[in-house]
Amino acid sequence: MIIYEDKEILVCHKPAGIPVQSASVREKDMVSILKNHMSEKSLAAKSDLAHSHKESSGCVGNAYGIPYRQTGTNGVLDLYVVHRLDQPVEGVLVFAKTRRAAADLSRQITDGSMKKTYWAVVETSPDVKLSVVKTLHAKSEERADQNGQQGSGEWHTLVDYLAKDGRNNTSYVSDQRDKAAKRAELQYRILRQWTSAQKTLALVEINLKTGRHHQIRVQMAHAGMPLYGDRKYNPQCERQSNVQTTLALCAVSLTFRHPATKKMETFTVQPSAEIFNPFLK
Repeated sequence: MIIYEDKEILVCHKPAGIPVQSASVREKDMVSILKNHMSEKSLAAKSDLAHSHKESSGCVGNAYGIPYRQTGTNGVLDLYVVHRLDQPVEGVLVFAKTRRAAADLSRQITDGSMKKTYWAVVETSPDVKLSVVKTLHAKSEERADQNGQQGSGEWHTLVDYLAKDGRNNTSYVSDQRDKAAKRAELQYRILRQWTSAQKTLALVEINLKTGRHHQIRVQMAHAGMPLYGDRKYNPQCERQSNVQTTLALCAVSLTFRHPATKKMETFTVQPSAEIFNPFLK
């Protein structure tokens, strides 16, 4: 789960189904899981240090074997959430371990220098070729190309205005004049396609330019390419209660400048959902 960790940051692979941060103390989330990891790691390090110190000086320790003069006042370890992934989405996440790192990473998100890349499996009906499927959002500022068509491997831009419906925790494409709507932009390209008798699936790479609520799921569905396994925005998704379908969306890559070293770092993961397997072989 943990990809990289130092004194300033912690990078992990969040599994699907676990929230980044939950208001319920009964529901495990990434923050509590990672804080437990940090606490155990800190305790083990202090225990090793205490053992070494006892051998050299015979210092009296506490119940945990930690010398009293080395015990912290509250023992609370900091972990700052700087960006999030929706609960059903897996992928790369970076957390800050200091206020300075949190401020630096937040600034990179705001100015757009942090790059987030996603892979998604989208579906269309088998009688529609993805290479000629047309974007449906007439309100967008930019079209896929002059003909409104998309070619495999080529980058295309979607720009919409999204508004959030807090009653059912969804978002929808609205009009630019809607004061509640916010501009949403992403770029995508089709990497691979797979067609069966029932449906056409495609592996799509997506670069987020803005970070809106359910942005990828809403914009891709509005463009005629809903995500596989998306029960909120894909009308073709099986809705039987006994069918557990994983949302086919993974944050596969995250690039940012390290807050301390100032070096550009890129961390990558591979999707674990089975629906990705035919495209990864």
